[in-house]
Amino acid sequence: MFLLLILIILFPNVTYNAVLDIFRTKTIKIDHLEGKCPQHPNAVVTFDNLVMIKVKRLYTISSKITIKDDVKDDLKLQIMATRCTNRDAPDTCEEYPTLNIKKLCSLVNGANHSFTPFLEHTHPRIQCPLRKGIYRVVNGTFDGNALSRFPIDDWYWKVRSLTREMMSKKVVMCSYLEGQIVPL
Repeated sequence: MFLLLILIILFPNVTYNAVLDIFRTKTIKIDHLEGKCPQHPNAVVTFDNLVMIKVKRLYTISSKITIKDDVKDDLKLQIMATRCTNRDAPDTCEEYPTLNIKKLCSLVNGANHSFTPFLEHTHPRIQCPLRKGIYRVVNGTFDGNALSRFPIDDWYWKVRSLTREMMSKKVVMCSYLEGQIVPL
């Protein structure tokens, strides 16, 4: 309560409800998720028979993952985000600058990332360099609270991620998600 009082004193123009909103537990609400994109039918990695179940802020995802060829090169992740005032107002949408994450393999092979519990449920375990084969993820978990700390609430988001080989720029994987940050 003392912290709340200090915030109100330091930021008098911020409403009491806005300050309280900082402390509310939030999670991501995913309305739509695709493990492949029609614009990239030749992507090396696809998720098929994708099933997602949400319990409070935790999502479990099960899917067949097909890796059509070995991918020896390191990977680059591109995240293209569009924000809208709400799901039913496409005329209010605006594009955000693309977020690029290079050397993705060091993250995939590392530990203690938000996606680590998901990767730990893949059989066999997916690691870089990617190896051709059929993989399964059964009840891979994703904690919706992981994104709730970013100042992205009050918007409806459409996010496409594109994973490419660093050198050749060949598309390895594409996924698409729609959702928003909501109170738990």
